[in-house]
Amino acid sequence: PTLTEEEKILLKKKRKRRRKRRRIRRMERERHAAALAAAQQQHLYQQKQQEAAQAALKRKGAGGINGSKLMSVPFVKKGPRQVEYICSLCNEAYPSTSDLNPWWALTSHECPKCVKVQVSRTQDL
Repeated sequence: PTLTEEEKILLKKKRKRRRKRRRIRRMERERHAAALAAAQQQHLYQQKQQEAAQAALKRKGAGGINGSKLMSVPFVKKGPRQVEYICSLCNEAYPSTSDLNPWWALTSHECPKCVKVQVSRTQDL
């Protein structure tokens, strides 16, 4: 195809804008992934701290009234729970399972309708 000089310039500008948009989207995805990893690390750290505190409580025992020892309630991890996620782009609800509490555990999901990866908001079933 033969393009005029003006069409060539417009085509170059269009390609440049497209590359810039792609770069911005890639940076946003990387930033999102880093934030997700940091949140998961924080959760694991808090969980280990809680387990260590409970283990220390079990070893020591809790001093109650008149020096009686109270039983500490151990942290019981429940199995996977049924969760309904809502896509933030197309507002489509879709079911899934979550091993962690979906209200504080950030996980990325792919919407089955619009096929976009996102951190979904939940409706706990």
